[in-house]
Amino acid sequence: MERDRRKSMGKEHYRMLSVASTYKVSREEAEAMCQTKRCEICGVKFTKNKHNVRSATGQAIDHCHQTGMIRGVICSGCNLALGHARDDKNILKSMIEYLESFEWRALANLEKELEENE
Repeated sequence: MERDRRKSMGKEHYRMLSVASTYKVSREEAEAMCQTKRCEICGVKFTKNKHNVRSATGQAIDHCHQTGMIRGVICSGCNLALGHARDDKNILKSMIEYLESFEWRALANLEKELEENE
């Protein structure tokens, strides 16, 4: 039991040191980021693996690729979405407009089908 606890602390400690080194932040800042419980964009709760360590695959340190500044801690899904949009607000706005237009088209089609069936 103690061995498992030390092993999990080792992994968590290693992740914290890796975050501190990669993003050039203090150990305290890195530790706070590693302890984040939810994605700052979608709110999904980060889970811990069998060693009670927050999953590195579910949690991403989001940063600006131009300045290197950390923006926050987000889930890997949101991180991928930002990456695919190349962090471009106009692309993200277009994605929202696209989804909204589909909703309206779907509603219009549904209304048309209802009218035809009456």
